[in-house]
Amino acid sequence: MKIAISAVCLMGLVAVTLAPVAGADRQAVLASGERFLGGIGRIDPAGQITFVRPPGAVDDPAEADEQAPGDAAGRERKVALEELAIWGACTDSDLGSQILLVDGSLVLADSFLSWNGDGMSFYSELWGEVTLPLEMVRGVVFQPPTDSLARDQLVQRLRTATGRSDRMLLTNGDELTGVLLEADTSDTTARLPVGLRARPTGATDPVDLQGDRVTAVVLNPALASAPSARGLRTAYGFRNGDLLYASQASAQADRPASPARLTLLGGLELQADADDFFRELNFVQTFGGKTTWLSDLPAAGFRHTPYLRLDWPFHLDRSVVDGELRVGRHRYLKGLGMHTRSRLAFPLGGKFTRFAAEIAVDAKAGRQGSVIFRVYQNQQGEWSPIYQSPVVRGGEQPLPIQLDVTGAAALLLIVDYADRGDELDYADWLNPRLN
Repeated sequence: MKIAISAVCLMGLVAVTLAPVAGADRQAVLASGERFLGGIGRIDPAGQITFVRPPGAVDDPAEADEQAPGDAAGRERKVALEELAIWGACTDSDLGSQILLVDGSLVLADSFLSWNGDGMSFYSELWGEVTLPLEMVRGVVFQPPTDSLARDQLVQRLRTATGRSDRMLLTNGDELTGVLLEADTSDTTARLPVGLRARPTGATDPVDLQGDRVTAVVLNPALASAPSARGLRTAYGFRNGDLLYASQASAQADRPASPARLTLLGGLELQADADDFFRELNFVQTFGGKTTWLSDLPAAGFRHTPYLRLDWPFHLDRSVVDGELRVGRHRYLKGLGMHTRSRLAFPLGGKFTRFAAEIAVDAKAGRQGSVIFRVYQNQQGEWSPIYQSPVVRGGEQPLPIQLDVTGAAALLLIVDYADRGDELDYADWLNPRLN
């Protein structure tokens, strides 16, 4: 698709950015675009989630005077999971050990109980004792970097690894390839195994490695079999950094005697105390429901105009510096990372009526970086502007936008310079979605 657009005067374009919403950590966003504040009180295995509105809850402070007393506050609201886009805010941890599963889930082990050729067993304060067959495990990060970008790139290295052998990534930068035979888990109070025993490729005898010399382990990618990504899938995030992709869930805050259950995409079932589950749960996001995530659609064209000479490609579901999309202390699973000045087009085929997203400068820019976001739509072969943001700077909260794209054949996203040329202009389109 040709993405060239004619020069259009934007001086009179009215920005329709909404104000950042207070209490976003407890905010639900539906596929329809509706937002409301509330906690989760029940998750039904049939695919329904029940929210509990706190007394006096006001979804939009600007409308506080218009909200009738008791308007849904303190009462339950039931929503089908397929209708929910996002609830809460996703966080992570720089603590080890982090176990990456083949379905994309990441779960923290507080200690290892056993690890050999048959599988591994670990203890989690939330999930108790968990046993995993090795074919469910993509790898383990024993010592995550404190720098978020380095941590993201290490996890991504495990996630995208190829080959037909195990790999031990050592703290000095070396890499040992071969077969991981077993781990010494005799110290059940430590997050790291005491040591690892491996047989290097081409060697007859095994070697022993001290646990604190190993940064991460990649298990044989040829043995991993990722589950199908079809159907409704839900990501559940927890305050300790666990991020679990599930096909089914069951939890009731008003029945603490009944354990909360998650069935992961890979088939593993986890159980937790219901009180602990709801206390730690801080994020829910659905995929395959009524929300279409823009980053799941094929891009039709991209162009970056360097300020000097450095080219910056765009990234799907990653920041422009190839880390997780992060703003403040939160990370975002869906989105686009772009750098000024660039433009990216997506065909819509007239199928959608609303485009929504949050826009921000990525946390990796700190308090630097400044960007102007623009959105154009193509109607009957003609491009026209439908949104221009104020200057968005590093360190600011994400700004939510909602735009009418009824009948649009295509959407064009543009990020442009604001202050100081293109210095640290790491633009994030967060959770861009269509319905």
